[in-house]
Amino acid sequence: MNTTELVDAVAEANDLSKAKAKEVVNSVLAAIIDAAKRGEEVAIVGFGVSLRRGPRGLRSAGRCLPSERTLRVVGRQREILEDC
Repeated sequence: MNTTELVDAVAEANDLSKAKAKEVVNSVLAAIIDAAKRGEEVAIVGFGVSLRRGPRGLRSAGRCLPSERTLRVVGRQREILEDC
């Protein structure tokens, strides 16, 4: 399901215009994204839990193919979605 299909479903289920349903869907998605950016756990029953995991750290896994050099790959924070 993409955003347009979600807007259509919300509009139909709640007897809203598609414009109003789009506002609602965008507001909900924005709130979820903002909470995740702040590092908060986002849990929606029946959908999943978004957790922020720490960085993976440095590792020597990267390789530059033309020069055959080994590169250090820097870890970063990762968002993970787990089932509820």
